[in-house]
Amino acid sequence: PAVTFVAQTNTISRPPLLPSMGGEVAVASKAKGAPGAVWPLWKLILIALPQLGVQVLWCFIGPNSAPYMLHLGMGHALATLNNVAGPITGFFTGPIVGATSDSCTSKYGRRRPVILCGLIATWVAGMLFSSAEYFFSGDAAVFFAAPMYWVMDVTINILQTPHRALVADLASDEQQVPMQVVFVFFMAVGNFLGFSIMQIYDVPVEHMLELMVGICLLNTLCIAVQFLVAREVPLQREADAPKKSLCAPVCDVAKAVRGSPRLLYHLAAVQCLVWVGNTAWNIYGGQWFTSSVFQGDQHAPEGSDRKDAYREGNAAFSHGGQARAVLQLISALAIIMLLLRRWLRPRLVLALCIFVGCVASLLAAFAVGHSGAFAMVCLAL
Repeated sequence: PAVTFVAQTNTISRPPLLPSMGGEVAVASKAKGAPGAVWPLWKLILIALPQLGVQVLWCFIGPNSAPYMLHLGMGHALATLNNVAGPITGFFTGPIVGATSDSCTSKYGRRRPVILCGLIATWVAGMLFSSAEYFFSGDAAVFFAAPMYWVMDVTINILQTPHRALVADLASDEQQVPMQVVFVFFMAVGNFLGFSIMQIYDVPVEHMLELMVGICLLNTLCIAVQFLVAREVPLQREADAPKKSLCAPVCDVAKAVRGSPRLLYHLAAVQCLVWVGNTAWNIYGGQWFTSSVFQGDQHAPEGSDRKDAYREGNAAFSHGGQARAVLQLISALAIIMLLLRRWLRPRLVLALCIFVGCVASLLAAFAVGHSGAFAMVCLAL
């Protein structure tokens, strides 16, 4: 997570890069005809509040998606393979949704109509995904839930993409940096709440519907607050403005990359490798705790040692995730300060973050064994 904020805070003098858990990047742009009055910082903070709810959703669904598919009866290999939904859908959905939002001429503004559509779609997809076992049995539940997981990833990307852009539209140049710090804070709190939710039930995937309803209600509440505060100026499209296709953003990115310097390719390769490790921890950390560290089994009979070990592993993973969220906030704020004060060059900060992540991963792979406390330390790092 700290590596993500290195890239983010190194662009504060330009329209801020907006990374998300899905991995896509959007660039916020000021709306034409935006009012000149400066918004109070407390209002901008309330407008940014939905980032907290989205982060809770990503934090919860990531490590529990594969165990939930196993709970429905899917094989281990397919349950793991199904997790490619996030990176694939995010790669296309982010730019397309961003371009759609940028050109939206609704009388309610550019961002809020897209956010509302994303919220409704997330409710529908989330309820269908989490209730598959109540409508179907056996293989039918698996065949229904698997594609619905892909749909839900699309809807979450639709929901989250305009949030930062809305804040960037309304914030003044002087407020951009403080609001980036606010987003850092909300993401850390969202991660903390997401890991805390996993402690409500000993085996979260057996109560997926109840937990998903609660998370969707949290997102609805956050967006309701945002809509009560935010006011947008509708975009007036020029009569002679050329129309662009939905695929134009993806094509524009491809054209820009084709003529970029070699350094950009180098950094892209580094970030790709960083996200390979980051995604492995985010999605499979829970399974590592429950199956490898504590040697539990979610399918074991009630009251058995393997079932109890699974519960202990899930609790340890949740506590480790909470510690990770706190450390994420502290490290991200420290990195922001280092970059703003120019005490260290960004490449040194990035290299240090990557080195710490590599050491933690190597220790987790070869030194943790069955030590729950050691595993939590590695997860936090």
